Amino acid sequence: PLRPGKASSVGAWTGLLRGSRYRPLPECAQSTSMQLAFLTGSPLRDSRFRGIWAGGGVYFIGNAMQTMAASWMMVELSGSSFLAALVQTAVFLPMFLFSLPAGVLADITDRRRLILLALTIQAAAGILLAGLSLANLTGPGGVLFLIFVAGSCTALMSPAWNSTVADAVAREDLPQAIIATSVAYNGARALGPALAGLVFVSAGGPWNFALAVLSTLYMMHSIRRWPPAPHPPTRLPAERLWGGMLSALRFAWHSHTVLAQLVRAAAYSGAGSALWALLPIIGQRQLGLGAEGFGLMMGCMGTGAVIAGSLIGKVRARFGPETLVTHPASTTHVGL
Repeated sequence: PLRPGKASSVGAWTGLLRGSRYRPLPECAQSTSMQLAFLTGSPLRDSRFRGIWAGGGVYFIGNAMQTMAASWMMVELSGSSFLAALVQTAVFLPMFLFSLPAGVLADITDRRRLILLALTIQAAAGILLAGLSLANLTGPGGVLFLIFVAGSCTALMSPAWNSTVADAVAREDLPQAIIATSVAYNGARALGPALAGLVFVSAGGPWNFALAVLSTLYMMHSIRRWPPAPHPPTRLPAERLWGGMLSALRFAWHSHTVLAQLVRAAAYSGAGSALWALLPIIGQRQLGLGAEGFGLMMGCMGTGAVIAGSLIGKVRARFGPETLVTHPASTTHVGL
């Protein structure tokens, strides 16, 4: 049975997959009516949610700018397709390695301290990367290492931050809050790379890293101003990290629905990651683009995500979730 305050199998797994402690994602979260409700600003009327949401939006933009700048800098430093692809590995591999323990940590530790610690380390890594780049002292290995550190910090704080967002609104406003966060994330995917390309051309790549540091500091300010609620008190002993991870894995293994979606996500992401990894090389060598053009190309993918998000409710209502998953995935693979 679920025991509040402990990272049970369901609690740990929802911390990993959903970022909300023991709260199921409502079916209506993707509906058109919920999207219209978001446009009227239902959750954004709450100052606490608005502050956390704004901090996350700025942070997402900074991360997107940093990723774009690091990818293009790697192309300029090495000209190697392999090293350029490793930038995306450095960004997303931490999500694979640390999301599960991060979900458990979000259940058994002080979420405020966890988020602020991760953001502090990420800001320090960004300052070091910006400083070394401005001094022309960084090489491919240094860029990859510091980007990996930043990605690790993002992975460790994400479940705790997601649950903080969920706790900031009433249960009936949770669907709109989910949509609002999705809009902020996908909007950052569209805006961040385009801004990074402009900054890269006008001021130089290192200034993207400096702006990413500022976005991290703003996120820290929002967490200090609107900290996560403490875990409810319990007389039960706190579950250990390793025990929570094993409980989550057992839950996923014995839940055919969850396991099937994990296999699908792994297959789709594994194939689709080739586009993100090789896009800077394709842009430079085959299309003759500079940093500004590469940023716009990355921004186009984010813009597509925003447009799809605005239509997903109608498509899901008409064709069902299975068609919504299989057909776009097949189209993506044909395009690749």
